[in-house]
Amino acid sequence: MFKIINSLRALLFAAFLLFVGNSFLLSSNSIILKELGYTDFYVGLVGSCIYLGALVGTFFSQSIIQKVGHIRSFGFFISVFGILTLLHIFTKEVFLWAIFRFGIGFTYYALVVIIESWINQKSKNEIRSRMLAVYEIVFYTGFAVGVLLLYVKPEYDYVFIISVLILMLCAIPLNLLKIKQPKLLDKAKVSIPNIFAVSKLAFICAFIGGFLMNGFFSMSQTYFLALGYNVKQISMLILLAMFGGFIAQLFVGKLSDIYGRKLAILTCSLIALISSLCLCIFKSSNNLIYLLIFLLGMGLFCLYALALARASDRAKESSQVLEIGRSLLFAYILGSVLSPLVLGLMLDIFGARAYMFVYVILLLSLFLFTLTQPKIDSINRIGYDEKPSQFYYLKNE
Repeated sequence: MFKIINSLRALLFAAFLLFVGNSFLLSSNSIILKELGYTDFYVGLVGSCIYLGALVGTFFSQSIIQKVGHIRSFGFFISVFGILTLLHIFTKEVFLWAIFRFGIGFTYYALVVIIESWINQKSKNEIRSRMLAVYEIVFYTGFAVGVLLLYVKPEYDYVFIISVLILMLCAIPLNLLKIKQPKLLDKAKVSIPNIFAVSKLAFICAFIGGFLMNGFFSMSQTYFLALGYNVKQISMLILLAMFGGFIAQLFVGKLSDIYGRKLAILTCSLIALISSLCLCIFKSSNNLIYLLIFLLGMGLFCLYALALARASDRAKESSQVLEIGRSLLFAYILGSVLSPLVLGLMLDIFGARAYMFVYVILLLSLFLFTLTQPKIDSINRIGYDEKPSQFYYLKNE
């Protein structure tokens, strides 16, 4: 495992810089738009456009990767990402911001596809969860650093300039360091109905995980503002959630590899569910909210990695790993597109407490659904988590 991590060090460092820049840009979105006088609905609309662009990116990004390779694709997408970020400086019109964020969503999640497919192709089934846990640790560390930049309260223009400077650094490790990119594989199509048949739990977990995780990233600032917290307090709350996710990655991957994906998903969803219920009950002035946000991060931010590990175990050959990841990313982003709009409307209509009520409903649904799904007993998970015949839905078309 350490040999694989060492071979991917340049990629992981580039991913870290990407997550720092994107975190800073994403975390400041709600705060800047609220300062400009826009309602929660418009904040949610701009947030949804990010994930709508990401949804479109899941259909078209692979074609570019197949044509020019992982490294050059990474350089192309990071450059477009930077240009769109700088364009925010020239206007405060919310609908233009929505267009810019659509493009940013497209490029950012194309970069995520490149990174995750690269890691998946380098990982064997028996260590895949632990490799994805390492990747998730890089993600949460980078996101936390981006949130810390928000703590210094930079001026409007500096938010976008700093984000672009960090993003431009992403391409340097992959272009200057010696790194072997994965072999380009033949395109293998996996439709959404097929991936659902292969692993219902992975699909549902990815969808709910996308809804709740990106609902936190894009709308938690609005929720905390409605509760009366200031920008520095909000940055600390988000940082605590990220730290909780970081801590969880230290043991959830191994738990998943040894005892099965089902138990890991049950554990994470239960922790997040209890935290959400308590956040609905306790007042915002109670210092307990800091502990509850930490626990919410522990439970919430492992869900997508666990869904990806559960579905990836079903691959018959390595060429299908990219398509499995792309299909699950589609489910994850579909939830992410709906999340800011739904949460924005709930905040506008019912107030701040409605935000966590949505979390309680979805986490309870995930927990109960997971209980109905079969467990995979073997650590070498080439077996089936559904009926054996359903495994063969995953095939080249």
